[in-house]
Order: sequence, then structure tokens, then C-alpha cells
Amino acid sequence: MKPAGCFFDLLLILSLTVWIIGAVMVGRISGEHAALALLGLVALIAVSRGLGSSLIRLTFRIAVPVASVAALVLWSGSGDPRSTTAILGTLGALVLVLFGLYVMVRGLFSRR
Repeated sequence: MKPAGCFFDLLLILSLTVWIIGAVMVGRISGEHAALALLGLVALIAVSRGLGSSLIRLTFRIAVPVASVAALVLWSGSGDPRSTTAILGTLGALVLVLFGLYVMVRGLFSRR
């Protein structure tokens, strides 16, 4: 198994854990459901890694960040459409700036 794959799986598990614990703290789900969800998701990640299924991993790598951003925007906006739109716009600008920095730094170290 590649170390980079394990690292990305660890980041995925960390992201899922933070997101689910946040939902428990706000009262969206119970602790029992959170524990079952974490166990099921970790088992799904491990099985997909063991079988070499990239579709499940790709789905999680896209769905988890999108769900995390959606949850952050909705919970921070408190249901107010104006503040939700403002948070989404600010977060979008931050992501674009960070991606631009990523492209510039990556360009410095890439082979031509």
C-alpha cells in the first residue's frame, strides 16, 4: 500500500470525524448514530482501498468536501439567505485565491 494513499485516507477519516462530531454537538444527530456512521464510513473506506475501487474513493473525495462546505455555509448563515450568500461568496473567493497560490507554487517546482 502506498503511503500517500494512507495519508489521504487519514485526511478523509479526519474530515468525516470532525463533520460528524460537529453535527452531534449541534444536536443534528445522536451519538449512537454518529458512532454507527463513523464505523460504517471507515469500513467503506477500508474495503474500497482493499478492493482497489477508485469510484468509491473518488465519490468520497468529492462528496465529503462539498458536504462540509455546504454544512459550514448553512450552519454559519443561520438560515438567513443574505448572510448565507455572503458566506458562500467569501468562501468561494478564498478557495480561488488558495487555488491560484497552489498553481503558482506548483509551477515553480514542475519540470518543463
